[in-house]
Amino acid sequence: MVETERALDSDGNQAKPALRVDTRLIAQIAHDLRTPLASIRLDFDLLSDKEAMAKMRSDPRQHERLILNLGRALGRMEQQITDLLDIGDLQGGQVTLRIEPIDPTELIASACERTAILAEQRDQLVELQLGSSVTVIDGDRERLEQVMVNLLSYLLRVTPIDSTLTIEADIEAGEFKLAIKGGGRQVSFEERESLFEPFFRLRDEVGQIQDSGLGLAIASALVELHGGSVWLESPVSGGNTFRVSLPVEHDYESPDS
Repeated sequence: MVETERALDSDGNQAKPALRVDTRLIAQIAHDLRTPLASIRLDFDLLSDKEAMAKMRSDPRQHERLILNLGRALGRMEQQITDLLDIGDLQGGQVTLRIEPIDPTELIASACERTAILAEQRDQLVELQLGSSVTVIDGDRERLEQVMVNLLSYLLRVTPIDSTLTIEADIEAGEFKLAIKGGGRQVSFEERESLFEPFFRLRDEVGQIQDSGLGLAIASALVELHGGSVWLESPVSGGNTFRVSLPVEHDYESPDS
């Protein structure tokens, strides 16, 4: 996003570094933050309007709707800022994993719970198909859950409304295998090449997917930190599947040691 250049001044001496900023990314970030901020501003204006508030007191549903809208807008801004900080830390090598034994079925259940509102809004169902060999794996609990939430929430958005998604998990040859299967249009090879890059956004049949453009980049970086890999399969026959492969065992120091 930001590059540093050094040039020579008129006397031939090395000048101070000049920053070259990708203005398109800056504009994208500003737009992403301005959208929920505009919603918050509208709600604030309503709260400041005595007549509007007097009417709202007589209709509790309007008051609840206002509070809900405020919460959603603030949550969206908070998530966008968190994503920006996360991608900066990951690209700067500032993220340290806390490796410990974890139950992947608990992570999957938690990820489903955290995305349940989005699935409900889109009338979608998420089914689990866990293999009998799924057992404890080594990993950073918080970060792997973040990976699953990012992948699942993205696939929920690109999968048509009133659809069923499937999460499959198993252990094969010392690797934890995760597959999140949904719908949506076929993603071209060129799009798949850029899908996990920061700020890349996949367009569906209607328009642009509404997310920060950082969720998949963060998921990919975290999977790589665990020594694994993540990719998208999108066959001509239809449907999209995120696949994750992670080593079951890591060398780590126990928190109690």
